[in-house]
Amino acid sequence: MLGITPNQATLIGALGGAALGALIGGAVSFIVARYTVKHTANYSGQIEALNQAMSSLATTQEELKQHYAQSLTDEKKRQEENERRAEAAQWKPQARIESNVEGVEQVNKLILKDQADFYLFEVSLLSSDGAKLVDYPMIPEVSTTGFSVPITHASLNQITSNNQQFFNTETFNGAIRYIVKREKDGASYTGEIRFHGQRVYLNNTCFYKLTG
Repeated sequence: MLGITPNQATLIGALGGAALGALIGGAVSFIVARYTVKHTANYSGQIEALNQAMSSLATTQEELKQHYAQSLTDEKKRQEENERRAEAAQWKPQARIESNVEGVEQVNKLILKDQADFYLFEVSLLSSDGAKLVDYPMIPEVSTTGFSVPITHASLNQITSNNQQFFNTETFNGAIRYIVKREKDGASYTGEIRFHGQRVYLNNTCFYKLTG
């Protein structure tokens, strides 16, 4: 048996209790820490998930903005195209028949004008009932903002020959038909100008004067 004094026994008991208490306290702290980690909220994971959600939302918003901007661009193009088609469908050059004295002749012309260049494919003389009598020679490869096409005396004879109205009144009726196409967009138009003609004399020479 060890020989210890009462004071030594008291000291040993106190140290042993402290050591045992520390051991038990450490074990309890370890268990509590594990429980806390296992059963409490994972804030780090939640923050990461929130960041990912915000990033995805930002990406979605940017895609929506781009889609909206593209939709506006497409709609503007469609509107411009519709306006272009509507304008092209209504396009036609200014057209009239001029009859003037030039030198010693009464000269009749078809005058066509526009702000944009256009092609003239056909000019035809029609009888009063719409029958084609004469095709005037054209150069379809040429485009310009204006054309002046002579309506010749010889071609008008095609109307007055064997025309009872002309024999009775020295007047007649007919029409000029023309086909044009605008160079910049291919808009085409077929027009017709009806006219009234009469016989006139210059220096004892017979001519025709057209009004239309």
